[in-house]
Amino acid sequence: MRRSLPIFPYREDLLAAIHEHQILVIEGETGSGKTTQIPQYLLEDVSAEANGGIIQYLNTDQFTLTR
Repeated sequence: MRRSLPIFPYREDLLAAIHEHQILVIEGETGSGKTTQIPQYLLEDVSAEANGGIIQYLNTDQFTLTR
């Protein structure tokens, strides 16, 4: 199931971007796996590194940016 979500091919790129930037805005279609998979990727990544890092994850749901 996880591999069938549209976000799956971007897993490694997302993790690299998260390591590189303090703040990252991720946009995607409904059902792409943003809400369910990104937190899972973060937990798996921290578990694999076992470095005791702290993760802060903010899900803004339907947050709209306007001018």
